[in-house]
Amino acid sequence: MLIGPTLKPSPSLIVCCGDTIGHLSDFDKLNELIAGSYSALVQGGKLYLSFRDYSRELEGVDRFIPVKQDETRIFTCFLEFFESTVGVTDILLHKVDGKWEHKISSYFKLRTTVDMVENAIRSVGFNIVYRQLGGMNVLVGQK
Repeated sequence: MLIGPTLKPSPSLIVCCGDTIGHLSDFDKLNELIAGSYSALVQGGKLYLSFRDYSRELEGVDRFIPVKQDETRIFTCFLEFFESTVGVTDILLHKVDGKWEHKISSYFKLRTTVDMVENAIRSVGFNIVYRQLGGMNVLVGQK
């Protein structure tokens, strides 16, 4: 399908994977992304989103998430839960010349939930045509 005066083709698929939506600055930006995707897609086009569900607040030592470990690296995340965000602290231990060094960085992510994202997708007119829940959740909306 061609649209607009410049005759640019509309996409039939928009993909946002790997928990990227959690890095948006706020829920208004998430809603803008979903609404903009709906507007941009051809009729029958699909929006594919993968994200983590942060509806269940982790407590105590469960907030430490081992990510990756090998002979020279140990990577762990620490999560802090707030009303609309999750504070993420990345802790990297790296062996250099036989000695362990550490690097620490922190950032915030949106506290997304499956229900929230699904409601936002439906509210602009998408039909949910695929749902995979657990770990990294996947929702696919079709225009």
